[in-house]
Amino acid sequence: MLDTAIREISELVERGYELSVAVNFSMKQFHDELLLDKTYQTLRRYNFPPELFILEMTESTLMENPEKTIVILNQLRSLGVKIAIDDFGTGYSSLKYLIEFNVDKIKIDKSFTISMLKNLKAWNIVKTIIELTHSIDALTLAEGVETEELLRELVKLHCDEGQGYYFSPPLSFEKLIELLKRGVYFH
Repeated sequence: MLDTAIREISELVERGYELSVAVNFSMKQFHDELLLDKTYQTLRRYNFPPELFILEMTESTLMENPEKTIVILNQLRSLGVKIAIDDFGTGYSSLKYLIEFNVDKIKIDKSFTISMLKNLKAWNIVKTIIELTHSIDALTLAEGVETEELLRELVKLHCDEGQGYYFSPPLSFEKLIELLKRGVYFH
């Protein structure tokens, strides 16, 4: 999976598209003793800029062994890799580790995002996650953006990025190339 993602996106980066690639690692993959070497070798094989590679992990994966996680994350960051916490707010995390994990991005779980226009508590949680994330100098990405109304509300709250069907359904590599050739390009 890592090899395919880096290979395909590196082709597009070489063509001049400013794209990053995010890969979600399972707990088993993250704790693989060869993770650092595999990541380094894959980035090197395709001459892929490490700052365009985002390693995503859930809170549960990060919290499995926090002390070991800190070591692994620091090693990955030394390669230039970016780190994102996926599905934030649904796991069992400690806010203390937001400082120690030194993440670049926090992805707000879609269960909060899709509820926020109808539920004040969900709206407050999204607002708080955005503010908290910015306070630790990280970016926020809202999952589950499916309507323009939801996107406008997230922009008002200063959410940095969005992901969801409003922008595009999941695409094959070939369909992504077609979209980029047509000039459809989201930031």
